[in-house]
Amino acid sequence: MVDNKDFVEAYIEECIDQNIASPKDICERVVNEKEIIFQELRRQDKLRLKAKNLDQILKHFGHESIKRKRRKKTIVINPNLAVADIEPSYMELIVGICDYVEKINKPVTPRNIMNEVGTLEDNTDVYIAIKWLCENGILKRNDDRSLESGEKWADRPKENKDEAAQS
Repeated sequence: MVDNKDFVEAYIEECIDQNIASPKDICERVVNEKEIIFQELRRQDKLRLKAKNLDQILKHFGHESIKRKRRKKTIVINPNLAVADIEPSYMELIVGICDYVEKINKPVTPRNIMNEVGTLEDNTDVYIAIKWLCENGILKRNDDRSLESGEKWADRPKENKDEAAQS
């Protein structure tokens, strides 16, 4: 695992700001904070298990909410595809991703983008859009796999071409 010196420095500064200055006290705070995190993760695991069990009840009764939905066909975007030739639904994702990265204004993980821009069913499409943005220099991947604006950020699509035509 890569050391994140910025996080460590910021965390220690935060402790010092709260008058927690000794290494022993900082470590105690970290241990307590980790325990809270692990408790939350255990709680979420229990919720996931309960949700799966509830799905089994719905499946048992043949409820329509549990029936498999047909997967929509995933479209592969060629990195050389011009912005004007991209399907409107993908352009909407691309613009949404750019808007989110601009709003956050710091490196962001692909998972954060997927959670904020699309639904669970859209994850593949969002990832393909992220890949197109990276391959076209609009986003760049850092050493820690996070994403931020690339050298062609200024050339990013800013609105759906259908919306632009209506303006």
